Amino acid sequence: MSDPYMGTVMPVAFQFAPQDWQTCQGQNLPVNQNSALYSLLGTTFGGSNGQNFNLPDLQGRTIVGQGILNLNGTVSQYVAGAKGGATSATLSTANVPLAAHVHPLSGAGTATVNIQGTTGAADSTAPTGSNVLASAVAVPDGADAVTVKIYGPPAPANSGVAKTIGSASVALTGLTVGANTPTGATPFSIREPYLTMYYIIATNGIYPTRP
Repeated sequence: MSDPYMGTVMPVAFQFAPQDWQTCQGQNLPVNQNSALYSLLGTTFGGSNGQNFNLPDLQGRTIVGQGILNLNGTVSQYVAGAKGGATSATLSTANVPLAAHVHPLSGAGTATVNIQGTTGAADSTAPTGSNVLASAVAVPDGADAVTVKIYGPPAPANSGVAKTIGSASVALTGLTVGANTPTGATPFSIREPYLTMYYIIATNGIYPTRP
């Protein structure tokens, strides 16, 4: 590690910064004692221009190359010293696909189905979409047959009284689809697998010259 280029950043497996190096933990350094390094870093990573400046802070962070990324039409610009990203995320309705999809349900319950009818006289022999059960009316219809009308329009069309004449319970296979906790959605980790190491920066060494 002799004569490194000043400002070089590298990971190491040991847990200290050697001589002429410092760990990348955002330390604030005075300009008057580190003028050469300041001329390279400036206040890119923080500090007061002309008085002090910060080293890069890589605690719990990964490094992203500076530049413009165009990924599937989405353009992102990465500027040196900028911080971003998150370790967790929470899904919202904006993240749910708009296409039809299926949610599995769990639980059980019952629902009540009411059967509607009327006390008015029946005037039809067959059920239809606009008829309900009504009071039966026996009407002779031939020598041996008697047709009984038991359907009729609901009140008030035939001056009868609409009422519930029965009910039944229907089993349900599922109940409510919603958040799994009363407080809403739970954040989940989006951090990739990682290995923690020390990042160090050369604060002394060969001053890099521009080509």
